[in-house]
Amino acid sequence: MWKPATALFVALALGGCSVRESRPAKSPARAVMAPPASNAPSYAATDNLASAASSEAASHGSQAFGRFVRSREPQLQFCYREALANSPGLAGSTTIAVNLTDDGIVRDAAIVRRSWSGKGADAVEKCVLNTVRAWGFPAVDPKDPHIHSFSVIFTK
Repeated sequence: MWKPATALFVALALGGCSVRESRPAKSPARAVMAPPASNAPSYAATDNLASAASSEAASHGSQAFGRFVRSREPQLQFCYREALANSPGLAGSTTIAVNLTDDGIVRDAAIVRRSWSGKGADAVEKCVLNTVRAWGFPAVDPKDPHIHSFSVIFTK
């Protein structure tokens, strides 16, 4: 369902497919998909996934992947809004890398970059990872890379 208060920016993996869609901002909180910051510190739950997402092995994203992630942006926004209720100063960004099977099932998901101000980031990241791990992505051509990444900027 389209939320009129959301601005959405997506650039997948290493700056490949990028799409911009703007909507009027009337809500105090929003999640914005954006290109990953190349100079941000790198962290990961799974070192191999983080390394692959940062290397040439990562996909540049596909239009189907970008549409899929954008269509589920309200789920990620929910994670932020829940944390924002307890931490009104919370804002930041995170880059999520996913490793998919040929069928689009998430093998692994990890936060590979993050930048936050305020308290509550751990709760947002945990919720985001649980949400992304439950998604069934579009099928991946066996010849194409199976690791993708996307960034989300959470602002009030």
